[in-house]
Amino acid sequence: MLTTRLGIIGLVCLFAAQGPKMALTAFPGTRDTLASPGGGQLLLNVDAENGQQAEALGNSHVLLLIDPARPSVLRIWQYGRSVDVAWSPDGSRILLNDHEGSNITSCHVLTVKPSADILNIEEENVGDLLKKQVKRESGRWAHEYIEGLGWTDKSDLRIKVVSYGPLDGQKEDGNGVERHYTYSSEKGFALAPSGSLSKK
Repeated sequence: MLTTRLGIIGLVCLFAAQGPKMALTAFPGTRDTLASPGGGQLLLNVDAENGQQAEALGNSHVLLLIDPARPSVLRIWQYGRSVDVAWSPDGSRILLNDHEGSNITSCHVLTVKPSADILNIEEENVGDLLKKQVKRESGRWAHEYIEGLGWTDKSDLRIKVVSYGPLDGQKEDGNGVERHYTYSSEKGFALAPSGSLSKK
């Protein structure tokens, strides 16, 4: 059922034609697939067309990871609204922004761990890691958007955090906060000037 739109053979044929895409790609959107740099793997977005399909998928949308060198298709993310994704330049990681609600965006890094026969994924919740390292107050804001803007190299990310609006029962806390960071799994977070992290 997960390949009703495009058969596995048809998907593999798309690899060479697509090539690497470093910019953020939105799902659902005008396309259903995103090839890794070099074309070795493919992300496939599947949208439920009715409630029965949503129940089978586990949510309204699901992202699958396909590798023609391995027989398995790995379900890597389920989401309800929309996501933005980008492969790292070396194709080992996936940046994923999950726009979970009108007041929240979460940022995740998915590391692809291929073995002989199967694919595995290790997930990092960038927002949770950020709150631990810089001691940000969790749950202070009514609106909080932690968003990856793109890769600066194979391991470093550009991150933007926008928080504003008081929670129920709290006083207004100024105009909110916008901060920019660089992040890598090895080095953690570092503040960055917002001008250098433009989404252009």
